[in-house]
Amino acid sequence: MVFKNNKHVVNKLSQLIYVSHTQEDTTLEDILSILKISRYNNSRDNISGLLIYDKEIFLQALEGDRSAVERCYERIIRDARHGAPYIVWQGDLKKRLFPMWSMGYCTPSDLNDDDKKSLLALTNLIAKDVRSVGSDLLISVLVRVFFGGPKVKVICN
Repeated sequence: MVFKNNKHVVNKLSQLIYVSHTQEDTTLEDILSILKISRYNNSRDNISGLLIYDKEIFLQALEGDRSAVERCYERIIRDARHGAPYIVWQGDLKKRLFPMWSMGYCTPSDLNDDDKKSLLALTNLIAKDVRSVGSDLLISVLVRVFFGGPKVKVICN
């Protein structure tokens, strides 16, 4: 909670999930740099989340105070390592899905077979930039189900 001008203002917990295309020359050093800077900034801004890197895309969930999450996303869209970022879901949360991680990280190899298949289906839709009636809704639902799964929260570090 925040007090502003002697008024009681409640900051809502917000989540933003976005996808961006990676650059062809993305290296492990690039990923480590993103993680180092993200963990520093997110700790400072009380943001938690998870980054999944899958050769062609970044899929990331950010959660925290709405204004802090939006400022973080603004930094991401200005980062040249993220091509054509777009939000696949944004809304309020009752509690954090990743409370212990300033920025968790995993790749598909960290997931079990069911989650790998789900991620593959999702990334194929996104990588092909499918834009048909209902595709954005389908991607949004798949992303929320994927990120809500207990396996993702336990396996990735």
